[in-house]
Amino acid sequence: MYSTPLQDNVGNTYVCQACPAGTQQLSAGAVECDACPSGTFKADQSVDECAPCLSGYYQDELGTLACKKCPEGTTTLLLGTKSGLACGCDEGSIDVSGDLSTPALCQPCMEGLTCPTMSSLENLKAGSSPLGPTTVPQVEAGYFTTAADPLVTFKCVNTLDCPGGTPGTCGGALEGVPCGDCPQGTFYAGEASCDECSAGAVIAWIVSLGVVLLGLIGAYHFLNSPVTAKASTLFSTTCAIGMMINLLQNLGIIGTMSVPWPVDLAGFFSFMEVFTFDIDSLAFACIGGAQPVWRYIFTVCFFPVGILWLALCGAVSRCIPRLQSWDPVKVRSTIGQFLQVGFSTMSSTALVPLVCYSHPSGQRSNFKNPNIICGSEPHTVMVIFGSLLLAFGVCGFLALCAWLAYMCPTFSSTGRYGMIQSSRFLLGRFRLDVWWYGVPLLLRGPLLAMSAVIFPDSAAIQIFCCQIILIFYICVQVYSWPWKAPMLNIVDFVTCLALAILVVLTGLYVPEVTGDTLRAVQTCSMILLGIIFGVVGLMILLAIAALFHRAAIGSQQELWIMTAGRTPKPSSIADDLHTMITVLQGMTGEELKDKLGALGIYDLKHLLLGMSVLSSEVISAKDPSCRPKSLSSGRVSSKAFTAKVVKAPSTSAAASPPMPEAEEPAQDEVTKSELV
Repeated sequence: MYSTPLQDNVGNTYVCQACPAGTQQLSAGAVECDACPSGTFKADQSVDECAPCLSGYYQDELGTLACKKCPEGTTTLLLGTKSGLACGCDEGSIDVSGDLSTPALCQPCMEGLTCPTMSSLENLKAGSSPLGPTTVPQVEAGYFTTAADPLVTFKCVNTLDCPGGTPGTCGGALEGVPCGDCPQGTFYAGEASCDECSAGAVIAWIVSLGVVLLGLIGAYHFLNSPVTAKASTLFSTTCAIGMMINLLQNLGIIGTMSVPWPVDLAGFFSFMEVFTFDIDSLAFACIGGAQPVWRYIFTVCFFPVGILWLALCGAVSRCIPRLQSWDPVKVRSTIGQFLQVGFSTMSSTALVPLVCYSHPSGQRSNFKNPNIICGSEPHTVMVIFGSLLLAFGVCGFLALCAWLAYMCPTFSSTGRYGMIQSSRFLLGRFRLDVWWYGVPLLLRGPLLAMSAVIFPDSAAIQIFCCQIILIFYICVQVYSWPWKAPMLNIVDFVTCLALAILVVLTGLYVPEVTGDTLRAVQTCSMILLGIIFGVVGLMILLAIAALFHRAAIGSQQELWIMTAGRTPKPSSIADDLHTMITVLQGMTGEELKDKLGALGIYDLKHLLLGMSVLSSEVISAKDPSCRPKSLSSGRVSSKAFTAKVVKAPSTSAAASPPMPEAEEPAQDEVTKSELV
């Protein structure tokens, strides 16, 4: 309060009054009030002191009734701010003015940056702030920015490679943008560490390449043993090894999906990627060079070098008289086996340049070589070599296999057995009536790899595509049951089912989808619901049609859609069967045994099934000697559904003397002997 003169009917005196708005008085006995200092305000006349400006406000004048509001998008850290220059950016934005003498120029923080209140570009570069550590902006773990341009963020494939913090920080000795490679003379050893190249690593790689070349020579001798329709234990073991290699390749391909794997699973899938030629962790940089482009070119050249090596060995064997000349048929089969075993790896290698993921800055990096920006000159070189491998190696080999599968029945019927034996890598593992299964089996690895190529930034869509592919292969495998050995069919089914379940579990690590991904998932859901109701509706329509179309009920004119194809004509089957019986009658028992002894287990089962049909449906049951001993009695006769029912004999009737022999029953009746 302050003292002010007062004149009344008694005389002059002084009275104390509250200080007016914009002023305060902190001392006793004052005759005037002081103006509110800067950084404070007082809105009305009262005995209160001037109040400090709240957060988001400042006051640079004296004796004011209110504080000034900071510019839009800015605030103050403390109360009683005295200058507008103290207004800093709100949380989630950063001051890019770079000058403390000018007002803050705020812009939203890009993905990968943590920007608390009062963040500034200078504090981001320095990694500290005079206002305290709570106001220091930082690069988030899993992201990278350069010291020269710290506001442009790059996303890292591995969080350990980019620990975050101040701009330009990489894990271990990694370098580049964004922390994607090791310095010259070192190699990536995993977990953001670079190890020195040693002479032992170089020697080990040279020895390994020599072992591979010698192994291809051994493959010529060991993979070309005679193949029959039967499945021996050795054959089954060899196929199981090939299935295991294919399984490891598929696991490596699944590991390339952009899924935030837990630490344990990330290490496992990182190891599995070795089978897709991601061999940097095996000191490949020590022999392939520090530049990722050269390392990629060397991996691409591995496949044509293997083919040329086998062809060279065959040519040398024919030119040197002392050597046993290699059979061209076996050479072709060995080359096919080499490409078949490595087909998933070759496909994955060819697609490496095409897998580019997006950075928050709008740029894109190659997934396996993040330091290579997609569209740059090094990336163009990789695309050229990858396209050549894709066109001639992947598509060319696949087209060759498709042509062989299409022509093999013709080769077999015309006696061109050399072509059949050259195709043994494609045909030898499967039943003779499912010889074509090797072609779709080749496609499983490339189709899984394509999921990452088409949808590099959406782990949810990648998982969905992989699941569709695996379910499709499970259905085809169960329908055709193609492997020559029954155990291999079970193993293939179980492993493919386990892969499908693993992919389903992978979805638990993916965050909730939003935006375009959410709309795509909703569209797929509606399509699937439409398919479900469409199938049910089709069956209802067919049931209604059967009521009006009598031929749709069990006749030879059955609706083809119900039989999944046209019904064979019994007359044609009868003519062909009669011709075959005539030929079989001319064969001795020993000749027939030799022919059947060469058949595989599934061929024998199918033959037994056909004999069962002939025995129960065609051959009269009046002659029990005609029933083959190898048949079981598990089949129900078709006439059992249409013949007249005959009462079973009573106990008294069974004990009575035998009745005179009855006349031969009609064709649609069933005799007691037939019932028994």
